[in-house]
Amino acid sequence: MAQKGKSPTIDEYLQHLKEKGIVKDTGVYKNSDTDADVTVDDKYVFNVEEQQDGNIKIEYVGKNGDVTPRIEITQLSSTTNSIQVQFALKYASQYELFIKKEEEEYNSKIQAKVETEQIDYTFIELEQGKTYTIKIEAQSASGIKTEKTQEVSIGSVENLTKANTHFAYSETSWTKNDVTVTAVVEGIEDLEAKGYKLQTKKDTGEWEDKASQVFTENGTVYARLVDSIGQEGGGTTGNVEKIDKDPPVVEATTKATSNTIYIKATDGASGIIGYAITQNTDIPETF
Repeated sequence: MAQKGKSPTIDEYLQHLKEKGIVKDTGVYKNSDTDADVTVDDKYVFNVEEQQDGNIKIEYVGKNGDVTPRIEITQLSSTTNSIQVQFALKYASQYELFIKKEEEEYNSKIQAKVETEQIDYTFIELEQGKTYTIKIEAQSASGIKTEKTQEVSIGSVENLTKANTHFAYSETSWTKNDVTVTAVVEGIEDLEAKGYKLQTKKDTGEWEDKASQVFTENGTVYARLVDSIGQEGGGTTGNVEKIDKDPPVVEATTKATSNTIYIKATDGASGIIGYAITQNTDIPETF
């Protein structure tokens, strides 16, 4: 207990009750640093409160089972499709959890008996960018009910933009080869920790869970992020424009009167970079 002439703090008083065997550790429920409920002999509940003048006020609340349940939300966290709530119950024999989206009606998710005072539950498959209200209902053994609500706004899958994503190309000049395009996200950290997957596709194809696409001809590459239930954010695009697998078209005409050969070569994509003329059937190696 406190020194002589000095009133005990609530913690000192509770420790004294435990040392005397009046209550057990599990028989004390601290509401704050200056307020606690104490269960004596597993039957009777008293409120112990530290007053501003330093004295301890003790007030009989009722029999265990006839006391209004206490609900304390200890932690809330969310992703783009889930909300995790951790809460503590006291003087409750059963509880029920509800959730609703914005102006919709409440939907009951779980109803259970209280087996532990600390409860952890995750609401899943929620719609991104919406505001939800969680309601916790608790009931004592004698049927006394109480409830607590908490509003939670969950985020949306982040958008890919030119500012946070670029495309790397295996070929950047004109080529007759296939081109591999890889989406590189640099402006968004911890994609996996946030539950995101990077998806890409080419032209009108299907989205795939991979960062790269191989192009056999020119086209457009798309990239986006999705969460664990497939909700997507805005995407960004890149273009493959320098694949040319068609050879130039060569036309030759002769003019018999002057013993002259006229050669015309065209290429509609990459153009003509040079030419060579031989007097045999060998294909030239330099132009």
